[in-house]
Amino acid sequence: MAIYDFSASEWRSRFIHFQDETKYPDELIENAYDLAVEFFPNTENSPYPYDPARGVYTRQRLIDYAVCHLLLLQDQPANQVGRLSSASEGSVSTSFDLPKANSVAGEYWLQTKCGQQVWLLLQPYILGGRIYIQSKYHPWC
Repeated sequence: MAIYDFSASEWRSRFIHFQDETKYPDELIENAYDLAVEFFPNTENSPYPYDPARGVYTRQRLIDYAVCHLLLLQDQPANQVGRLSSASEGSVSTSFDLPKANSVAGEYWLQTKCGQQVWLLLQPYILGGRIYIQSKYHPWC
């Protein structure tokens, strides 16, 4: 498989929300890319396919949406986790909600619209069941 050649300017053309180069300089986008490839390795041996000659762009989409997700998380006010679910004005009150995904990873990705795309693209690669890596199994450990 091929390696996805990431370019901040090309990425920016696909995600028009990030057109402001002063707010989102190329270095910031490239830093988000560096973290995104920690989640989704951009190597020939990656489990996520990328073969543009055959029209397979899964790894590119995962990385692109992960970069978007990371930048959107950075834009959220300090200590905000999740989507704004309600707000008040008198005595200022807000509350946030995370869509339930029955997994910590799912709840992390479901915080933004771009992260939701990542989560949907990941579904074919998610395995069920549990793996217990210890010599003795105990159901309450």
